[in-house]
Amino acid sequence: MAGNRYTGRLLTAGVTETINVPASDITPPVNQPLRVTAYPIVAGPGAPQTLDIQFTPSANVAGFPSGVKVDDSFQVGGAESLNFNTGFPLNTGLTLNVTGFPPTTGNYLIEVDSEVPNNFSFQSDARGVTDFTQAGFVGRSDLDDYYQIVVDQRPVEITLSGLKDDAKMELYQLQNGNPIFITSSDNTGNINEVIRDSLTGGTYLIRVTTEGKVTTDITNITDGGGASTPYNLSVTRNSGGDLGTQTNVERFLNTQISGHFYTIDPLEIQQATTNPILRKEFPPFSSSGTFTAQRYKNINNGAYFYATNAGDVASVQALQAWQLDDATAFQVYPINDLTRPANAIPVERFYNTILDGHFYSTNSADSAIARSIGFISEGTGFYALPAI
Repeated sequence: MAGNRYTGRLLTAGVTETINVPASDITPPVNQPLRVTAYPIVAGPGAPQTLDIQFTPSANVAGFPSGVKVDDSFQVGGAESLNFNTGFPLNTGLTLNVTGFPPTTGNYLIEVDSEVPNNFSFQSDARGVTDFTQAGFVGRSDLDDYYQIVVDQRPVEITLSGLKDDAKMELYQLQNGNPIFITSSDNTGNINEVIRDSLTGGTYLIRVTTEGKVTTDITNITDGGGASTPYNLSVTRNSGGDLGTQTNVERFLNTQISGHFYTIDPLEIQQATTNPILRKEFPPFSSSGTFTAQRYKNINNGAYFYATNAGDVASVQALQAWQLDDATAFQVYPINDLTRPANAIPVERFYNTILDGHFYSTNSADSAIARSIGFISEGTGFYALPAI
C-alpha cells in the first residue's frame, strides 16, 4: 500500500495548479488499485465553501483516462473522485492539473491512495509470520487500514512513523474470526505511535486509522476537519527476553470479599490506595517478562483471575462469568519459557473454591496463610523477577 495527501490554494479563477505525484506515493510492491479524491476545503473552521474543484489526470499507463477532466459533482463544495482498478506499473508516477470551475476559487485537499482491495476488512492484507515495513495512507477517503500478522509467543514491536497528521494504531487478536481488542497507541499530532507487547501464539490485526481524528495540521488542512496522513508501519518480532522496564506489581486486599487485586497502572494504584475497602500489601514481584498477563473479572462476585499463558487465556474466555478487565495487566515469564533470567522466581498459584478466586504467592509465609484459609495450590503459575 502507498499514498499521500496534497494541499493547495487556487487564488485566481481559471488558474491551474500542477501536482506531480511520484511513483513512491502510488505503487506498492505489486500493482494495486488507485484512488484519487479531491476535496474543496474552506479557509477556516465555519467559513463558507467557495470552490467547485475539478482535476485532469495524466499518466503513461495503458487504459488510464489521461486528459479526461474529473468533474462529476457540478457544485461548490462537492468532492471529486477517480478510481483506476487496474493499478499502476512499478516506477510510474502521475500528474494532476487542478483548477476551479470559473469563477470559483478556494483551498483544496487531494488524497492519493493505492492499496490492496478491501484492506479495511479484518481478512485483508495477510502478512504471515515475517517482519515487514510498509508505507500506507489513511484519511477522509480511507479511514482504516488493516494488516494481519501471525506470531508465535514472543515480544513484538509495532511502530507507526512518518505521520503528517494525527492517527492512531490498534492491536487486536483474532479469535474464532472475531477481533478482540488488545491495546492501542494514540498520541496527538504527528508523534510516532509505538506498541510493544508480548503476544500469545495466534493471528493478530493491526489497525491504522484516522477515525474520530481531527486534523492537527490546520496550516495546510484549513477547514479543521478530519485528519489525513501518509505513514510507515514496521513490525518486528523479537527473539525473546524482557519487554519494557521493570516495575513492581502492587497487591491490594479487598477486605469485603477477601480477594486480591494486582496492578502496575499508576491511576489504578492511586484509586486503590484511597479506597477504604482495599488494603495495600507488599509487592510480591515485578512486571518483567515475555508474556503479557491479562486480567479477567468475575461478573458475579467481583473476583479477579490473571491469565499468564495461552492456555489460561483460552480457558477463561470460554467461561461466560469472566470478562476481560485489562489486556495488559503486567509482564511475566510462562513456566515453559526457557529464556527467563536465572534470578526469576516461581510464583505459586492458589485457588479458593468458595470464593472462585485466585491468589499468587512468592514466599512460604504467604503460601501457608493461603492454605490455612481454604486455598488449594495449583503449583507454579508463572515466573517473575523479584520486586525491586
